Amino acid sequence: MKLEQPSLVVAFKDLPHFRRQILAHNAIRLLKNSTDANGLSKEEIATIKLYVSCFFLYLPLNEALRSEQYEQIKPWFPYLKLFHNAVYKLPKRAGVHCRVVSGNNKIDLYQVDSFVTWWDIPSLITNWDVFLSSE
Repeated sequence: MKLEQPSLVVAFKDLPHFRRQILAHNAIRLLKNSTDANGLSKEEIATIKLYVSCFFLYLPLNEALRSEQYEQIKPWFPYLKLFHNAVYKLPKRAGVHCRVVSGNNKIDLYQVDSFVTWWDIPSLITNWDVFLSSE
């Protein structure tokens, strides 16, 4: 299924009205305050910034992805298309990347050098000390 790339503001058209209004408002604000950089357009930068700065996007999007239910994920397709295209253009960074897992000590569930499929879009850090210093 080929999706045309929508604009950031209309990427939320299939979401419930309340969420759509909040996300569109934040998208417009970020578009006004973003500039082209590192080969990414203003809209691509705003798409990434919106994901990392707006829990009204982050929480329900990842909840839908973790559900593994097509009907819950489908309204997010236009935004995911924008997000994928923007992230794909970011410079690649080799090395160890850490993902913080919230909850009660889930560290025993994951082994070093194992592969895990995340049914959400995680935020990653490249230096574990950054996370430890923020606790």
